[in-house]
Amino acid sequence: MEVRQRAGELVFVPSGLWHSVLNEEDCLSINHNWANAANIAKIADLLHADARRVHGLLKGDFDDAAEEEEAVDRIVKANNGLAWPDFLAFLRRVRDG
Repeated sequence: MEVRQRAGELVFVPSGLWHSVLNEEDCLSINHNWANAANIAKIADLLHADARRVHGLLKGDFDDAAEEEEAVDRIVKANNGLAWPDFLAFLRRVRDG
């Protein structure tokens, strides 16, 4: 499917729908990745997989486990926009309203 968005229009792409965007003219494009019931498990899986990958890459670089965990969180956050502490805080905010 191809969609041509005109000035003043909004396009919503549902969770899990792969897509590509081509801006044909100078414009302001605002994108936001959503977390909802449809994709929350995928977000957790992504963070878990990336944290495991980063742990593997850093193996042996730290003598202190807490320092290694902080480094993993920084890298995972740089890769994904959030790390486990952020994700857990987000879930608590949702739970607590």
